[in-house]
Amino acid sequence: KTPFHLSENERRKRVINSNPGAVEFKKVSVRKWKRTTTLTRLSALLGQPREEKLT
Repeated sequence: KTPFHLSENERRKRVINSNPGAVEFKKVSVRKWKRTTTLTRLSALLGQPREEKLT
């Protein structure tokens, strides 16, 4: 959808401007991703299967 010759920042700005909710969504998804990676690390340390932790 966005022109490919634009720089990464320009593309991002355009996406953000066209969809204000995307920023909040991105923050939430990053937070979720961090939480799940922390859980996987913890479960790996404890030697428990990941699937149980992530559900």
